[in-house]
Amino acid sequence: MTNPPSGPLLLRGGFVITQDSGVEDGFFDVLVKNGRIEAVGTELGDTDAHVIDASGMAILPGFVDTHRHLWSSLFRFIATDWGYNDYYEIVQVEYSPRLTPADLYTANLLGALSAIDAGVTTLRDESHVQNSPEHTDQLIEGLRDSGVRAVFAYGWPSVDLRSWQWDEDNVQPHPRDMKRVREEVLNDDSALVTLNAMLRGPELVGGPDTAAKDIEFARELDIHSSMHVGHLNQPGIEWLDERGVLGPDLLFLHCTKTTDNEFRLIRDSGGHVQATPYIESVMGGVRPPALARMLNAGLKPGLGIDTETAAASDMFHVMRAALTGDGLLHTVGYEGYEDVPRVTASDVLEAATISGAAAAGLDDRTGSITPGKAADLVLLRMDDINLYPVVDPVKAIVAGGHQGNVDTVMVAGNILKWRGELLHPGLRKVQRDAKAILDRIVEEVPPVPAGYVAGVDKWDK
Repeated sequence: MTNPPSGPLLLRGGFVITQDSGVEDGFFDVLVKNGRIEAVGTELGDTDAHVIDASGMAILPGFVDTHRHLWSSLFRFIATDWGYNDYYEIVQVEYSPRLTPADLYTANLLGALSAIDAGVTTLRDESHVQNSPEHTDQLIEGLRDSGVRAVFAYGWPSVDLRSWQWDEDNVQPHPRDMKRVREEVLNDDSALVTLNAMLRGPELVGGPDTAAKDIEFARELDIHSSMHVGHLNQPGIEWLDERGVLGPDLLFLHCTKTTDNEFRLIRDSGGHVQATPYIESVMGGVRPPALARMLNAGLKPGLGIDTETAAASDMFHVMRAALTGDGLLHTVGYEGYEDVPRVTASDVLEAATISGAAAAGLDDRTGSITPGKAADLVLLRMDDINLYPVVDPVKAIVAGGHQGNVDTVMVAGNILKWRGELLHPGLRKVQRDAKAILDRIVEEVPPVPAGYVAGVDKWDK
């Protein structure tokens, strides 16, 4: 494999899907300088730029994953056919407290590299393993060392997890160590890795009063917040509205049972929503995805993976799950969908790019191919056998694209995947480290999953 080019880049001859209403889609060149998109147009010339032949490819903004618990990438697909309660009791309650700071560095690096390989250039790490300052710092280092653009959403400890989430008498506030992280670790909002808060929200312990105080704590630190809502049949958004704390700095995750009125309250406050349609469709107890109702309320939702314990690391299957889940809800006449328009391929690609960037609070710098924004770009081989001949590139990518079509990935103009291969020098080491961690954890927590063999790994060539 030839080494990737660096410095100014001229992507020539690809089909550009801009996700910017002010910049036309079509067969254009894209000029990248100093990590940013300099220009989009025909016959662009720059004597200093290295020309990358993008013919036969689509050039699109890197995917934005607005909801991923990155640490759980260590336990890939273990919960594929589990319900939520099994996932919670085994992975969160039993496995996660046993993870050391070094384990979590490996977990986040592994998960971020897998995301990059699939064309994800930005992700929100909804992190809830803040078991010590050292645990938190190593999670952040894993993100930094991957090269991905990330929002680290600081959550709560997984030690004594039930008390933190479900004990009605537990009104302790969000961990104050987040202030240290803001002041000492993630204090540059222009960096690749930035800080948000992942709060427990109004439907978990402490209720809306504690949630309102936690929101104000995050605002004191000048950071945005996210929270899981809408899956316990409680009017969590209405409670927050009554306390006057809704606003554009809040991202609401899942929202599967959020009412149409609550969606309007979020919209009118400038807030954001997102869906994880694959997990919401397959993990029993999470409820069906609400993407169509979000769109019908005038919101611009993002999309996310949620957890690799049950979902793959790419956004292609999530986009298809969005279409499939919505189609099924309409086909069976699910209550509340009678007058809700169907979700389209354009809707879900927008959710996976520019709307996701807005939900993450990063649409000023990524999510579209707009001159001046960061060069967070993906080149997809549209002449591969599964996509060619191409009728509609957006529909082809959403309905037929996969990780194997991802040719090149760059973040801020830095090429992280080139001609189909990840470039991280520690790729094999992080995989083997992850296997050793997995061996240790599954042996500490019986029963060992059926078919799992610890020690020598015949999958590792």
